[in-house]
Amino acid sequence: MATEPDTIPKAEPLDPGGSSARTQLAIHHLAAIVASSDDAIISKTLEGIVQSWNGAAERIFGFTASEMIGKPIQTIIPPERHAEEDIILGRIKAGERIDHFETVRRAKDGTLIDISLTVSPIRTDDGQIIGASNISRDIRDRRQAEASKELLLRELKHRVKNMLAAVQAMANQSFRSAPESDRTAFSGRLRALADAHDLLTQQNWAAAAMDQICSQAMSSFLDSTSPRVFSSGSAVDVPPNHALLISMLLHEIGTNAVKYGALSNAAGQVHITWSVTAEAGRILHLQWQECDGPVVRPPERRGFGSRLIERALGPENGSAQLEFRESGVVCEIRLPLASATSDDVTTPTFQTSDRAGGL
Repeated sequence: MATEPDTIPKAEPLDPGGSSARTQLAIHHLAAIVASSDDAIISKTLEGIVQSWNGAAERIFGFTASEMIGKPIQTIIPPERHAEEDIILGRIKAGERIDHFETVRRAKDGTLIDISLTVSPIRTDDGQIIGASNISRDIRDRRQAEASKELLLRELKHRVKNMLAAVQAMANQSFRSAPESDRTAFSGRLRALADAHDLLTQQNWAAAAMDQICSQAMSSFLDSTSPRVFSSGSAVDVPPNHALLISMLLHEIGTNAVKYGALSNAAGQVHITWSVTAEAGRILHLQWQECDGPVVRPPERRGFGSRLIERALGPENGSAQLEFRESGVVCEIRLPLASATSDDVTTPTFQTSDRAGGL
């Protein structure tokens, strides 16, 4: 018997705005992203069996998708790191995500590859964890660049030390008849400069933390049995040229305090504080204040410290003030931080007050 036409089910046309179409579109977009990614994107079961393997994974690890799908992910993990995968899968089963974990994987030809690994749980609609997605970024170029930079910094440190040692030797030869106190002061300044360079080298010559600059510069003046130098301030990184400058200034003022100021007796103290404000850019406010030392008198002549202050700090940036108060020397410095770089050749102005006689 013939079937009536109106009883035949008719296929409904796909609604471009329907939820099914939107889902399919999202899937296509996701697939395109995975296919075009420069990172290896891999999915695996909770037992570590590979379920998908994109083109970047083929390029990085050398295995084709047909060679890896259905195989354990340990295929690309060096044997000594297999326990690492057990820990990762355990964390995934607990619902955790691993972000930017740097490790090593092995390519098909045996090459060891430095990667940054991110692993996330794969969940069903009802939240059940059924697998994991791995995103592996090849960081060999970055590691190589870091190694080259480290080599250059070590060479720079070596050359600076050799240069300062040569300067010291020439000074010893040239100023054999100079007073011992002058030779000692010169050696101390060279050590302060060398210590500041060491600190910057440790920080990849990018910047140095203010608390480290202060600690390094004042290390020779500290008394572990009875602390007399106190420092405090906000966390702030100082550009290289300013770091060298601050180190030298603290050394000079500290030396003056040992000879004539708060550190020349048994009771005096030095307080170093700093903060950063955003007045017209970021400004570092640094204060040195002495107390409980002998009565201070302005010196009759300007010494090396004053000349260093005036010549090392140019007129374009910042300001500072040095005062020889009876209660103790006070030095206040303002340095701009925002625009300073390791290539800067100008440095902030240091202006002594009318009361200052200089160091």
